[in-house]
Amino acid sequence: MRVFSSKQSLVMALACAALQLTKLSAQSLLYAENDGKMMLVHAAKKDRALVKVDGKLIPASGTKLGLRNCDEFLPVFIDVRSQTSTLRTTQLDHFSVYAFDYAADFESQYFLDNVFLVLEMHFADKSSGFYVHEIGSLIPNQRCHLSVTVPLESNLGNHGHFFLHLFVGGQEVFQSTQSVGTREAAVDLMIARRTPTQGNSSAERLLGPDPIYPEAMFKAGIGGNATVRFRIGIDGAVIDPQIGSESDSEFGQAALYAIKQWRFIPRVVNGKRVEVTTAIPFSFAVPKN
Repeated sequence: MRVFSSKQSLVMALACAALQLTKLSAQSLLYAENDGKMMLVHAAKKDRALVKVDGKLIPASGTKLGLRNCDEFLPVFIDVRSQTSTLRTTQLDHFSVYAFDYAADFESQYFLDNVFLVLEMHFADKSSGFYVHEIGSLIPNQRCHLSVTVPLESNLGNHGHFFLHLFVGGQEVFQSTQSVGTREAAVDLMIARRTPTQGNSSAERLLGPDPIYPEAMFKAGIGGNATVRFRIGIDGAVIDPQIGSESDSEFGQAALYAIKQWRFIPRVVNGKRVEVTTAIPFSFAVPKN
């Protein structure tokens, strides 16, 4: 586990976080110091890490934060848009005051609670640090904007970089600042771990959002259904999805859009992966509340 002071090395790290790079290493869990022990962070309240003690989330009592590698990402995806980072310097009499501004919009096709970010900072003198901040809840198709300003103790130049991590309930998730190759490699590994090498098994969805209830139909109180036909490749990818039936085009398009984002654990026959053709029906029931 890499552990740094959230009040010292964190502040120094942010000073040179002018450039974000794509992280190639394994996914991580965030730990915070509490009563002398490093405990898993499950959420954040503003810029405070929350750990679980006796079933309750409380602010961590210590100042240290650390990342520990884990086996897999939580199989959900968050889109990061309009991301900006700026280092500001203000001259006051005979000394300089530094601040780091970070802003971005976050959007997902999933209902997500306890979402928080971690900026993993690396700078020229090889020191590092972390900054944690609450994002909150994400509602499908609604952007959540976050803008934070962190005061800095010193200016370390413009040779540093940062990695963005996004967590949901303590587990790191896929997000758009990661390279496509990084995400695909992680998903392929998750599929491989779940695909039997003997016997037979049916295809099973690994990741992908449920269809979003079309807004116009929701407002009108109209329910409906749709069926999508497609093939599942030996790598679990969705191939050639098409609307098989629909009570209204709004429902058909909602179902089709969701299916295009799915990945499956492929079907196995006699220990070998095989392609399969399937059709999945969706029912859109008018919510009671």
